Amino acid sequence: MFTQSEYALDRLRQALAGCAGGSGRLALVTGGLATGKTELLRAFAGQAAQRGALVLTATGSRAEHTLRGGLLDQLMRDSRLPSRARLAAVELTSTSDGSDELGTTAAAALHELGATLVELSRRQPIVVNVDDIQFADALSLHVLSYLRRRISSARVLMVLAQWARSRPCAALVHAEVTRRPELRIVLQRLTETQVPAEHYRLSGGNPLLVAALAEDPTGGAAYRRAVLDCLQRWEPHLMDVAHGLAIMGRHATPELIGRLTGLGAEEAEEAIDILTVAGLVHDGRLRHPLIAATVADKLKSAADVRLRAAELLYEQGADWMDIARLLVAAGTAPDRWAVDVLRHAAEEALREDDTDLAARSLAVTLAACGDERDRAPDQAALARVEWRDNPAVAARHLTSLREALRAGGLPARDAATVITQSLWHGHLDGIVELINQVRKRSGPGDAQAIAEIELAYEGSYGRLDGRPPTADNAWARAATLNDVWTYGVDTGTAAGAELILERRLGETDIHAVANALLVLEYAGSPDQAVKWCDQLLHEAATRGGTTWLAVLTGVRADMALRRGDVTGARERADAALGLLPKQSWGVLLGLPLSVLVRAATVQNDLEVPREVLGRVVPESMYRSVFGMRYLYARGLYHHARGRNIAALGDLEQCGAVLTGLGRDVPGLVPWRTGLASVQLSLGRPAAARTLLEHQLAHPGPVDSTRVRGATLRLLAAVSPADERPAILRQAAELSHESGDRLELAVALSEASVAFREVGAMREARSLARRAAREAKACGINGSAASSAGDADQAEDESGGVTTLSTAERRVATLAALGHSNRDIGRRLFVTVSTVEQHLTRVYRKLKVRSRNDLPAELAQVT
Repeated sequence: MFTQSEYALDRLRQALAGCAGGSGRLALVTGGLATGKTELLRAFAGQAAQRGALVLTATGSRAEHTLRGGLLDQLMRDSRLPSRARLAAVELTSTSDGSDELGTTAAAALHELGATLVELSRRQPIVVNVDDIQFADALSLHVLSYLRRRISSARVLMVLAQWARSRPCAALVHAEVTRRPELRIVLQRLTETQVPAEHYRLSGGNPLLVAALAEDPTGGAAYRRAVLDCLQRWEPHLMDVAHGLAIMGRHATPELIGRLTGLGAEEAEEAIDILTVAGLVHDGRLRHPLIAATVADKLKSAADVRLRAAELLYEQGADWMDIARLLVAAGTAPDRWAVDVLRHAAEEALREDDTDLAARSLAVTLAACGDERDRAPDQAALARVEWRDNPAVAARHLTSLREALRAGGLPARDAATVITQSLWHGHLDGIVELINQVRKRSGPGDAQAIAEIELAYEGSYGRLDGRPPTADNAWARAATLNDVWTYGVDTGTAAGAELILERRLGETDIHAVANALLVLEYAGSPDQAVKWCDQLLHEAATRGGTTWLAVLTGVRADMALRRGDVTGARERADAALGLLPKQSWGVLLGLPLSVLVRAATVQNDLEVPREVLGRVVPESMYRSVFGMRYLYARGLYHHARGRNIAALGDLEQCGAVLTGLGRDVPGLVPWRTGLASVQLSLGRPAAARTLLEHQLAHPGPVDSTRVRGATLRLLAAVSPADERPAILRQAAELSHESGDRLELAVALSEASVAFREVGAMREARSLARRAAREAKACGINGSAASSAGDADQAEDESGGVTTLSTAERRVATLAALGHSNRDIGRRLFVTVSTVEQHLTRVYRKLKVRSRNDLPAELAQVT
C-alpha cells in the first residue's frame, strides 16, 4: 500500500469506530482510473470483519448495470443475514417494475429490508461496502438511497467507491445516494517526489502503472498489461479515445477525436479528461510513446480507423508526413488525394532523412497505381530512397525502369537515377544509347541530371564519346571534371568540384561527389580534398546514409594511403567494406578492396590480401577504372609473394584496359612502375628500363611529381652504382615534395644502401635514420627504423660484421633493412640461390640464426 492509501484506511477505521458508537455515516471514495479504490475497499473490508462488523460487499459492473437488483443480490448473499432480510430483498426485486417510482408492494418490501438491517445493526455494526457505484442498477440505488436516509442513528457505515469524472452523473437517484457524505476520500495519483523520475514519465504517478514498473522497470509486458487494464476497466469508448489519441498524435483535439470515434466532441473531451486524471494523458496527448504503442498494437488491425484519421488530418491541412504515416499504417491509398499526399510526404521524408517513411510511402503509392506510366516516376523515387541504404535492394527496379526510359516515360532526374544506378552495378549493355537519348531530350533545366550521368560514366568507365558542346552553365562545366585525367587541371577544376561538394548529400549523385573528391586529391588540391571528405563523412554519419558513408570512407582510405598512413588506410578500407553487403558495392568495390590489399601488402601482412582477393567480385568491375585499381593492387600482392608471372599478367592487363578506357594516367594507376619492378625480379632490366623511361617521359597530366619520384627510385636499380645515390636522392626529394611518405620511406632506405656502397657512410647513416622515421610514421616494417636507431652505435658493435666480404655485406645489409631474398637478388642482379648462399655464410660468421637476428648497424658499417 502507498502512503495515501494508509491514510485513507486509517480514516475509514475511524469512521467505523464512530459507527460502532451509534453514529451511522456515508464514506465516499473517489479517484481516477486505477488509483487504488478497489484495493482500499478490500483492505478495509478485511479489517472491519476482524473488528466484528458484518461486512456486506458488492461491486458494480458495466455489463450488469441494467440487471434489476444485481447489486442488491450481491449484498444479500451473506449467510449471516436474517432470512427476513433476504426474503424482503427477493420480494423487492420481483415486484419492482424498473420505473423510478416503486409500487406499493415494492415499497413495503424496501421498508422491511431497511428496518431489518437497522435492527440488526443494534447487535453488530454493519459495513455496506460497494465498489464502482457508478455501475449500480436503479433498484439497488433505491435501496442504498433508502438506507442512506435512515442510518444517521444506526450502526451502519456505507462505503461507496466511484470514479472521479469531470461531469456529474445524470441519474437523480445516484446523486442522492452520494450527496453530502460524512467522509470524503479522494485518491490521487502519486507525485513526482514519490516515484523515480523515469517511472513517473511512464506512469504519471498512476498507482497501477507504478506497481507494474516496480515489477518490470523496463516498461515491458507487465507495464503494457497494466496500461490495457486501465483502459478496459471503464467505459468501452475510453479505449477508442486512447486509440484516437495514439494515431492522431500531436494533431489530436476533442473535436477530431470525437469525429474519429463517433462520440462527439463533448464526450471525447470528457474521456480525455478521465485519462488525464488517470495519468495516461498529459497536455492532451498520451503521456509516453510506450502507451501509444501499446494502444496502437492492441488495435493494429483497425486500418479503417487509420484511413479515416488520415482523411480528417488531410481536411485540416496537416503535415504531409503525419498523414502519410497513417496511410502507410493503413496500407492503402484509395483516392487520388491519398496518392498525392504520399508522394509529397516521400519527398519531405527524404529531405529529413527518414528513409523508412519515404520508402513505405512510395511502396503504398506504387501498389495504388495501376498505370505503368504513372508508376515509373514513383518507382524511380523508391529506387533513390532504397539506394541510400542498400544499392542491391534498389537494383530490383532497374529492369522495368530501363524499359520505361527507352519508352520515353521518365523525366531527366529519374533518367539520371536509372542510368547512374545501372553504371554503379556495371549494367553497360545499351547504356550509351540511353545516355544519348536523355541528352537529346534534355532541356536547360536538366543540366544537373546530365552532368551526374556523364560524371558517373566517365569516373568509372573512361571517356564518353559524343559529348555535346559545353553549355554556358555551371553544371555543364562541372560535367567536364574528368577531363583532368586527359588535359590536366584548368581554372575551372576547383570550381566544378566545389559546386558538387557544397550541396547536401543526396542532392547530388554520389558518383559525382566521389569524382569531385578524387579529382581534388589527385589533381593538386589534396588538402581541400581531405577537408571536404571529412566534412561529408560527418554529414553522412549524422544523417544516416549508409551508401554515402561507405563510398566516402573508401575514398578517405585512398587518401590516407597516398599520404603514407598505411594503418589508417587499412582500417578505413576495412570499415568501408563492412558498411555494405558485397553485392551492394557494384564496380566501386574495387576502390576499398584495392586500398586494403595494397596497405596489407606494404605491411607484409600477406594473409589478409589472400583472403580479400578470394572474394567474388562483379565481372563488370574489370571493365572499370575501379577494377583496374583492384587489378593493380592484386599484381603488387602477387609480386610481393614472388608470383611474378601472375603479377605480370595482372599489370599488363591493367595497362591494356586503362589504355582502352582513355585512362592511362600514371598518377591514377602507376601500372608501369609495378610492371617494371616485376621485370627486374624476372631478370629483365632492359624491359624494366624501357617502361620506366617511357613513364618518366610521359608522367601524365596529374600528380607528375609523385610519378617521377617513384619512377626514378626504380630507375636507380638499373643504373650504374656510382649514379644511384644521386638518382635516389632526387627520387626522395620528389616523393617528399608530393607528400608520398610511403614512397619516401622506401627511397630513403634504398638511398642509404646506395651511399653505403660508394663508401659515403655518414650520408648512409643519416638517410637510414630518416628512412626509419618515415617507415614508423607510415606503419610499415620497422627493420629500417631499428637500423637507424642503432646507427650511432655501429662502430662500437661492428666487430663481427667486419669479417664479412663485400658481397656478403651487401646481401646482409639489404636483409637487415627488411628486403626479401627476391628483392635483394633483383637489386644486386644475382639469383635467389646466390642470395641464400651468402646469407648462410653471414649467419655462420655472425653467429645468428635468421635475418631477424642480424645486427641493425649493418647499414652503417664502414
